[in-house]
Amino acid sequence: AATVATAPVTAYAFGQVSWVAPFVNLLAVPLGSVVATPVAIGFVLVAPWGRWCESLLGILLEASLGCLESVAQQVAALPGTVLRVSQPTGTQIGLYYLAIALVVVTWKRRWPWYGAAIAWVCLGATVAATSWQRHHRGELWVDMPYLGQSEAVILQLPEGGTVLVDAGGHENPDAPDPGRKVLAPWFRRAGITSIDLAIVTHPHPDHLRGFGYLAEQFPIKELWWTGLGAELPEQQQLLRAVQRHGGRIRLAQELPEKVVREGVVFEVVHPRPQTGEDGESFYPELSGNDNSLVTRISFGERSLLLAGDIESTAEAQLASRLVPSDILKVPHHGSRTSSSEALLEAVRPQLALIACGEANRFGFPNTEVLARYRERGIVVLRTDREGQLSARTAGKRWQVSTWRGTEFVVP
Repeated sequence: AATVATAPVTAYAFGQVSWVAPFVNLLAVPLGSVVATPVAIGFVLVAPWGRWCESLLGILLEASLGCLESVAQQVAALPGTVLRVSQPTGTQIGLYYLAIALVVVTWKRRWPWYGAAIAWVCLGATVAATSWQRHHRGELWVDMPYLGQSEAVILQLPEGGTVLVDAGGHENPDAPDPGRKVLAPWFRRAGITSIDLAIVTHPHPDHLRGFGYLAEQFPIKELWWTGLGAELPEQQQLLRAVQRHGGRIRLAQELPEKVVREGVVFEVVHPRPQTGEDGESFYPELSGNDNSLVTRISFGERSLLLAGDIESTAEAQLASRLVPSDILKVPHHGSRTSSSEALLEAVRPQLALIACGEANRFGFPNTEVLARYRERGIVVLRTDREGQLSARTAGKRWQVSTWRGTEFVVP
């Protein structure tokens, strides 16, 4: 009864429900209520009075909570135990509880069950309509979630396809994983079960590490990368996961000049070494940042440029090949070594999006860089101040919004 009653809440908060939870609770609830909770209370009470008591109870508490976590993880790892669902709407939640209430009433009083059946049919219809809408929205959606001092861009294509450009990460492998903690719940709430295209701009931890968890949970159908960092464990893990799920792996150099997906045009403009340059798929003389995979994306009359972490050297090399774009994903989190005059003159964006962490130790975005954007009249939005940044277009204009409530139109 508790599982049935809380299912919509669980689906809303986590994007998933588990049909085996009641059976697991037969073990987990006694372990938590009889062992973990009393030990936790005891730990709090004795902590001020004695080190050895505190240490002993701490060991018991860690062991009991470890058992709880192990039970949950082992069961969750079994195939089919968790059902991924999209985040339900208020209407769907209301219909669910109405259907449950009608089932209870008709069961107790032996009334006809027509009302409950109608409620269940309406609920199924709204779920189907939501799924249809996601796959036939006819718009390009671009979202940049706040991932601290790391970066990821999510594109939802007009017919429901999903593209992920980078997946965040942290230079400290023991730090919280944004792929697991932020992006995976984001995908589950949106009803996304697989990634149609993943792009690794360059193999630095703040762009790559989040893929480790995501690639296992959301099969990647196609992966683009530069070939740089093939020796890194994180990159090898990602490549193996893509291959294990039957996905396709392509180097940027091998791609045609334009790739069209659901009416959206992807142009990989860098790095594109010419054939015969020692067979490299990137430029050995350039740094990892300057070898970032740069992609221009356009839909109808609107466009954006995802510039990875390129710096002034690559920007100068690219300037003559770039064309104006409405939105620029600011390279290298607004570093002083990027966003040169050459880049801004070539792209001429109306809006600039910066992924950076609040009070980050690098001082990103740099004040001189911000001044360059300001002098050109370019609107700048930052994840550290605005939270998630979002842009939508049907091909005519961009509708821009932020988590903090900022809204405007880029014509």
